[in-house]
Amino acid sequence: MHAEIIPYPKFNIDLAVTDILNRFQWYKERYLYLSKRISENIGDFLKIAEESLSFIHLIAEESTLFHDNINVQYCESKKEIVELRPEQILNSGYDIAVYGAAGAGKTTTLSNFAISKAKREKNSVIYIPLNRVVEIYKKLCTSSKGKTTEEKSHEDLLVDDPDNAIFICILISKEILFNSKNLELVKLAITHEKTLIIDGLDEAYDAIPHILPSVNKFKKNHRCQIIISSRDCVKYLNEIDFLGITLLPFTKAQLLSFVDKWFSDCERKIDLLEKIESSDLYKEISSPLLATIACDLVEKGFNIPASEFEIYEQRFSLLMGDYDKAKGIFRQSFHKKVLMHAAVSLAFEMHVRNTRLLEEKECIEIIDKNISRDLSRTESSSLFREMVDPCNILFFDPLSKKYSFGHFRFQEYLVAERIGTDRNIKLTDLISQTWWAGALCLFAQKTDITFIFEEAIREDIDISKSITTLNQMIKASPHPRRSGLYDLFRLAENSMKHYRILDDSSSTYIDMVDYGIDLSYGEPNEDY
Repeated sequence: MHAEIIPYPKFNIDLAVTDILNRFQWYKERYLYLSKRISENIGDFLKIAEESLSFIHLIAEESTLFHDNINVQYCESKKEIVELRPEQILNSGYDIAVYGAAGAGKTTTLSNFAISKAKREKNSVIYIPLNRVVEIYKKLCTSSKGKTTEEKSHEDLLVDDPDNAIFICILISKEILFNSKNLELVKLAITHEKTLIIDGLDEAYDAIPHILPSVNKFKKNHRCQIIISSRDCVKYLNEIDFLGITLLPFTKAQLLSFVDKWFSDCERKIDLLEKIESSDLYKEISSPLLATIACDLVEKGFNIPASEFEIYEQRFSLLMGDYDKAKGIFRQSFHKKVLMHAAVSLAFEMHVRNTRLLEEKECIEIIDKNISRDLSRTESSSLFREMVDPCNILFFDPLSKKYSFGHFRFQEYLVAERIGTDRNIKLTDLISQTWWAGALCLFAQKTDITFIFEEAIREDIDISKSITTLNQMIKASPHPRRSGLYDLFRLAENSMKHYRILDDSSSTYIDMVDYGIDLSYGEPNEDY
């Protein structure tokens, strides 16, 4: 006997180049034809758009057989721009993923659509705000952890089944007790006439196991319309099996018009308009959220902010007494520094727990724990109440009976402040988690993040699951730093590939509880 190396099998495959080119041409002509007749049938246009994009993706990226032999070039000069209002697309009945940056208006868009449709068609909409579902879902998952299959209850096994994730989220969002009976009822209640809206996939991706596969499977097995939303700077974007639309920021002309309509004629308006025209400020405040806050700050006499981070910095200064002080009004008992310390501590603890909402008791306990040297327990309670009123730092959610910072971006800003002052936080442990991406990008706006790449190289940290977040952090960094950061990023990637080649050990309140689903014969959950 002797050793013999068997060669890899080889096949000769003739590519039908003419057929492929003809298919490209057909999609192009069909797209152009339908794009001029969108008002007649938007559904056909969306269908051909999805088919075209899927075909191009297959040829250009997915199959090495194709993209090694066919060069697809994108012609920017001939790009067809189709302008559509979000409600036109959402009303089409087509399955849609709505993307956008923080503050782009995803929740506002979906909640307005949900309310409008629910008013027109009773019980037609099932609206799931995932940020308000996560905490209860995690408790359900925790109850089965550490148990053997024999020890698990029937409900534990239902929670473990990835196909049930979306249905459990529906029950929680409707404040209906989770059990096998209600789970079966909700499955029967989802008919093809319904529209299922899942808002905030990025806030639940790390916290709810199997949420994305469950959504994709639901889409394949149910004929009802399904709409999801997510930030667009997430690592799982390619896993979303939907036609995506992106909510774009204001154009410069739109932003100027927004500012002009915000102010009555005054000098502050002129200063802000001139600043937008003559500098890069437009890029910093082009989202609806940031444009609104910037106008409000300038109207109240604050200097024109230069960056997103500075906008939030000034907003919290305003809430913590600076505006009242300038007006000669004194409504607060606690100093601005104490309020900020409490807000940062609360936000960071919320982030560690993967939540946006906490009960009053939990908030007071966190404040007491972090500021106990300066305050008594009674004073911690008073501080919490002051953060709610008159400061408007915390907001009460009547559905969950808990408190939050309002828009998620405000929580992320406070977390970024904590990261910037606490060097004990190991950022290389956080960059792979979608939930932390927004806060880390805000942190990168103010702080040089060179040390993260240096640590990754020095400690041979696998950054393969962190590439999307690191790219976004570099883009968020001041322009002069970016070139050097990209060099370090490539070096960290190369180091990882070099050292691991032998290692083959293979994240606007709306109460939609009463809309969209009738399970009055199911058992209510009084604990929600």
